Amino acid sequence: MSQIGGAAFPAIHSHVFLSEDHQKSERKTWAVIWLCSAMMVAEIVGGWLFGSIALVADGLHMSTHAGALLLGAARLHLLSEIRG
Repeated sequence: MSQIGGAAFPAIHSHVFLSEDHQKSERKTWAVIWLCSAMMVAEIVGGWLFGSIALVADGLHMSTHAGALLLGAARLHLLSEIRG
């Protein structure tokens, strides 16, 4: 249980950072990054061609999602390299 004042919580379960299907998860993450990036480019180009600032803004916002997914993919790759 927790204590008042921000003391640590006891471990009630374990975390598995690299499961048996780790490579499958990493491939899926890269696929989503490519899909997100393609949509981002399509929105920015489409917004620019048709004069829609909303599409351009949404495309730029999509870049934050692609960046966050890229961090997740880098984490998966680095964990697999560390583990060997």
